Amino acid sequence: MRSLPILVVTVALLGCATNNSTGAAPAAEAMSPDAAQAVALIRGLAGGDFAAVSGAFSPDVMVQYSVGRLRETWQQVTGQYGDLASVGEPVQSTQQGYDVYIIPLKFTRGTLHARVVFGPQGAAGLFFVP
Repeated sequence: MRSLPILVVTVALLGCATNNSTGAAPAAEAMSPDAAQAVALIRGLAGGDFAAVSGAFSPDVMVQYSVGRLRETWQQVTGQYGDLASVGEPVQSTQQGYDVYIIPLKFTRGTLHARVVFGPQGAAGLFFVP
C-alpha cells in the first residue's frame, strides 16, 4: 500500500464517501467530539480553509501542518484523485495511546482514506492512504 507523502509525524489520511463537493459527512451530533473534529478538518481542507485546519493541531506538531504545507498536500491529493465528492463515516480505533479516526473519502477519480490522529493535546496527525 502506497502512502502519499503528506506531512511527516503521526499522520495519515483518507478514504471514501459523502454527498457533496465540500465533503459533507454524517450528522456531527451522532459523532464523538474527536470524530466530528476529524471530519471538520477534512471539510476545512476541501473548503480551502487551510489556516483553520493548521490551527486545529496540537502545539507540538502544528509547525509540521503549516498553511502552505496543508495547501500543497491537498493540491497533490486533488491533482491525483480529483475533487472531493463525499466523506464517509469515521471509524475509531486506539493505537499506542492515540485515538485514530479512519475516514473514507470518495473523489471524482478515486478513493482514499484519511487517517486523523488525536493525542492528549488534540489533533496530532493527518495522513491520506489508498
